[in-house]
Amino acid sequence: MTVYPPPPVAPTISSPAPATIFSSVTLTGSGVAGDLITLYDGGTAIGTATVASNGTWTLTVKLSSGSHMLTATQTLTAGVTSAASSAVVVTVPSH
Repeated sequence: MTVYPPPPVAPTISSPAPATIFSSVTLTGSGVAGDLITLYDGGTAIGTATVASNGTWTLTVKLSSGSHMLTATQTLTAGVTSAASSAVVVTVPSH
C-alpha cells in the first residue's frame, strides 16, 4: 500500500490586484518551496511555475480580451494537489 502525504494548503495569488490589465500579465503568489503551481483561467490550465526557496512564485501569461477568473493549485512532488486558491478576476480590454 502506498501512503501519500495530505494535500498541501491552497497557494495564494498576491498580484495583480483585481483590475483592468493588458494581455500580458505577471502573477505572483506564495506556496511551499519546491512545489509546482498550476495557474487556471476558469477550468483551463494556462501555465505552471515552481515555488522558489523563499516560498514565492512568479508566472507571466498572455490573456485574451475579456474577463478572466484566475486560480492556482499547488502539487507536492509526491503528486498530491491542493484545493484551488481564492480567485483573482482580471479584465483585459479590447485592443
